[in-house]
Amino acid sequence: MSTSTKVRESFAKNLKNMLAEAGIKQFKFAKMVGVSPSCVSKWLLAEREPTLGNIVKILEILECSFDDLITNY
Repeated sequence: MSTSTKVRESFAKNLKNMLAEAGIKQFKFAKMVGVSPSCVSKWLLAEREPTLGNIVKILEILECSFDDLITNY
């Protein structure tokens, strides 16, 4: 498994957990970030990664650090 795949999977898992903890549904989160719900779905399934600009928005919305999003817990 490549490093980028591992990071994408860690991101997906952590994002899913953070959204659940914050009580934010996928559709609402997509609207907050400014992307389609299917885009968020692909992030959560580790099929795609967000752009740098969207990462910045995610960090602001979830009030977390970049490390929190990509660290494998």
